[in-house]
Amino acid sequence: MLNAAKGIYRRLIGNKSGLTLIELLAVLAILGIVALIAVLAFMPIIEKSKDQAFVANAIAMKEAATFHKRTSEVALNPSVKARLTYEDLIEDGYLPALIDPHTNEEWSVQTDNQQSFVEMQFIDSSIHYYVCLKGAKKQLCAEDGKGILSTELSTDFVKDLVKK
Repeated sequence: MLNAAKGIYRRLIGNKSGLTLIELLAVLAILGIVALIAVLAFMPIIEKSKDQAFVANAIAMKEAATFHKRTSEVALNPSVKARLTYEDLIEDGYLPALIDPHTNEEWSVQTDNQQSFVEMQFIDSSIHYYVCLKGAKKQLCAEDGKGILSTELSTDFVKDLVKK
């Protein structure tokens, strides 16, 4: 009885030793679709992390300005500049060159062209810091080109850079 079952099985299935070309193409197509779905699912996550790195650069500028201004005693010395550019912070040694997360290139003083800044305002006995950061592709500034209050910095303010 067992030999009869083996014979029927061989006749039904045949003597296959591998996959046909169509079966291989079907498997490759399925794998391609799965890979495409995975890539599309991760793209927003990657973009969000780049925006977060962009905000971190703006916060680093603010922190460098904070250190700079505190050492200069902004509240007591009216001759201290209230607006520090990225170039000021680099040249005075308060900030290392930043890396733009959207281009993976170093932020140079020349390409920034004094567009990025931290502005300090002395209001109600405390210093408020406003940050504006402009990269090659994105910017973190208010609509009017002014800085964003440092306590409100978030990825919600990262926008595509509008070249003039």
